[in-house]
Amino acid sequence: YFAKGAPWEPEVTSPHQGCLFKVSPEGSGLEVIATGFRAPNGMTVGPNDVITVSDNQGHWMPSSKLNLIRKGGFYGMTPTAQRDLVLRRNGTNFTANPSDPQVRARFKFKGWDADSVIPDRYDAPLCWLPMSMDNSSGGQVWVTSDKWGPLKDRLLFMSYGKCTLFEVMMQEVDGVAQGGVVQLPLRFYSGLMRGRVNPRDGQVYVCGLKGWQTSATRDGGFYRVRYTGKPVHLPSALYAAKNGIEISFRRQKNRLS
Repeated sequence: YFAKGAPWEPEVTSPHQGCLFKVSPEGSGLEVIATGFRAPNGMTVGPNDVITVSDNQGHWMPSSKLNLIRKGGFYGMTPTAQRDLVLRRNGTNFTANPSDPQVRARFKFKGWDADSVIPDRYDAPLCWLPMSMDNSSGGQVWVTSDKWGPLKDRLLFMSYGKCTLFEVMMQEVDGVAQGGVVQLPLRFYSGLMRGRVNPRDGQVYVCGLKGWQTSATRDGGFYRVRYTGKPVHLPSALYAAKNGIEISFRRQKNRLS
């Protein structure tokens, strides 16, 4: 699987802008799984083929976000829909394919002014991330190692912009997934882009770089993140209720002597 980004200027067009693809093992087949991405700087495939893709704040994206993908989904970047959509402009609805160069030229899909064409609906993300937490998203990695204690089988989310690492919590309500993130008490010298679990030592390794729109202080970095065995004082679950949000915390078991 891989995702392709897209320029936001309406006159810049190319095939498959803003798509998530599935490639057959021998490379002979290419299937579009989802569309509507702006700058999908990171994705992962987890247990039971759960796919997540991050996207960055900018045109058509009010803030960075983490998407939980469904096949056939459209994730909000209007010019990269690659299909007919119900669109609205100045209170009037119409149907068109905003990825068509002729449609783009006619309606000037800029994405920020009062005359912008907006989609009638799109697939909501698993969660939005405030700019103060993540202004430019990186990749994700599933923790599959017993060496990570209570965080085994959890999804980690990386921020390139803020040089931080988050744990992701998910909740499903009536078939709709939603969730949130909590920042791990760690800071890195470079913006985090990619992560993997090392099968030899069972620890998580992350790497990144310094460029535009990041608080990084070093040009690049390669880091090992490990569980020390000490208590983890972090939320373990978030539940949205009618009158608020319920937060669960991990309860450490007493060690037997």
